[in-house]
Amino acid sequence: MPIRPEIMQPAGIMHGGAIAGLIDTAVVPAIGASGVEPTRMVTISMTINYMGAIADEDAVCEGWVTRRGKSIVFCSAEVTGANSGRVCAAGTLVYKV
Repeated sequence: MPIRPEIMQPAGIMHGGAIAGLIDTAVVPAIGASGVEPTRMVTISMTINYMGAIADEDAVCEGWVTRRGKSIVFCSAEVTGANSGRVCAAGTLVYKV
């Protein structure tokens, strides 16, 4: 996610809500790759642990399916700084499909 003024806090760091949106969005292709049609899913829960800040670089998020049941999919994701590679946040998500 490119760093932009509209997703920055006054303190000069990327807003946690923007990072949460990135995490929620990044796992959708992973779920789709597991055979689920992306338009047929709902986020049940999302837990995010913020471990650092992103200030002067873009954010990169990778998402994975960690377990898939018949109608529930468990996922995880990690957000890093595009240049530094520092971990900014990690998330665990559950989707109903």
